[in-house]
Amino acid sequence: MKSFTWSSKIRQEFEKELGRVRVDRVKGADNDPNKIERVRVNTAIDRDDYGSKVVQVKH
Repeated sequence: MKSFTWSSKIRQEFEKELGRVRVDRVKGADNDPNKIERVRVNTAIDRDDYGSKVVQVKH
């Protein structure tokens, strides 16, 4: 599989969705053609189960 470069139009269109995921390298180096990467949902404290950013409401 070859690498893919995002155009600025695509990045703008899907900016919110792309903020919900990250790509983790499981195995291999930067230039390794056989490296293994996985797409995962961000699970930080300020994210819900789907990776959307949660805003804390102060009472």
